[in-house]
Amino acid sequence: PGEEVAFDLVLRDPLSEPTWPGLSGEYTVTVGETSTVERGHRGGFPVLDADVSSLSRLWFGARPASGLAVTADLSGPPELLDALDRALLLPPPLPGLAF
Repeated sequence: PGEEVAFDLVLRDPLSEPTWPGLSGEYTVTVGETSTVERGHRGGFPVLDADVSSLSRLWFGARPASGLAVTADLSGPPELLDALDRALLLPPPLPGLAF
């Protein structure tokens, strides 16, 4: 429901190992009417730093960005966290939800 939010993401996957490259890396993310994710940073955007678990909880609506910044492995500028709270205002996930 909020305005479009664009940010550079530094994603860390704790399960990365020699036989599994994991999801770690740098991405550019846009959240809006049409959301996108691209590998690499475009630059000029605020940076969100998160591990896979924290980003998943944010993306599925389990917790807001501002809460995860306090309780989990997610950090970014306060303005970005506030914008993500507004943009990802989702209903809470339901147990057994198939996706």
